[in-house]
Amino acid sequence: MSTVYEYALESLSLEFELDGTPSRGHLTVWNEKVGEEQTFGARIDIASSKAVATYVKEAQALYPKAFPADDLTLRTAINELGIHVKDDERARKARASEEEDEETDSEAAVDEDVIENLIGKEGVLDRYVEAVAKARKVHGDRSEMKLVALGALSAQLEPPSADNPAGANVVLIGEPGRGKNYIADAVASGLPKAFVYSFESASEKSFYYQADANPERFRHTWVYPNEAEATDRLVETLRPLLSKGSASHKTVDTSGEDSNAFREFDIAGPITVTIPTTRNKLDTQLQTRMLWTCVGFVDCFRLRTVRGKESIATNKPDLPIGVSPRSHPAG
Repeated sequence: MSTVYEYALESLSLEFELDGTPSRGHLTVWNEKVGEEQTFGARIDIASSKAVATYVKEAQALYPKAFPADDLTLRTAINELGIHVKDDERARKARASEEEDEETDSEAAVDEDVIENLIGKEGVLDRYVEAVAKARKVHGDRSEMKLVALGALSAQLEPPSADNPAGANVVLIGEPGRGKNYIADAVASGLPKAFVYSFESASEKSFYYQADANPERFRHTWVYPNEAEATDRLVETLRPLLSKGSASHKTVDTSGEDSNAFREFDIAGPITVTIPTTRNKLDTQLQTRMLWTCVGFVDCFRLRTVRGKESIATNKPDLPIGVSPRSHPAG
């Protein structure tokens, strides 16, 4: 059974039927003001800008009244449809992955004595870090690995009170190629897949679409982007998630039968975040929620605070009492 997406923008209505691939299929479009007798349809790859340009040009040439040549509405509608289809595909893959993980977890039952030997004695963090470091061949950087592991595992903590997450969020700052991702990858390798959400890029509302498909997707989850640039479009989503453990987005749904219907998307946390980066500054409000730590020769890096001041992360006497010279809050 093929998948059909319906989308509407202003007076244009679109129907896109996939033919087995995430971006290719048959796209039909018409202008409600002109009427369905001027309906244009053709096969298209909506992820290809060249294919989209060709489709728009042919539609405008055949039905200039329905699709004026000087109007960008059709091209905009196809672009927005493509984003919606891509986000839906990501959510589908996430659901399939979680179902696979649940089946794996149910099959891999662990004896209680084994569990007791692993976590029933002091030094759990040290043993975990050494185990994953050995498995992933990480040499050194134990302090950074412990900090990242604590941030990742703190996502599993129940908030002490409503809208008050207990987790720690970390920024790993260092030179390109220093091994920031290698540290985070090593920590992630020993955690259950359900604990971790890693990604390389995401659209602004992608988290909301995934949570809508699976409300448990981000509950008690460590979010690990490949680099800071992957979070640039997610700032407005991450800020409330880190501050109060949840996020909400209100919108008007312009697709489907119930056009222009009010919808509210919710994301349930809590989450924690670890961001590897070469930057010395993130979004001002986001970085105040993060603990910054330098990887490698910290004398080379200046960490800019939210007040615009700069400080060198070394053993200077003006560091706050009790704060490690290798890691301190951004503000």
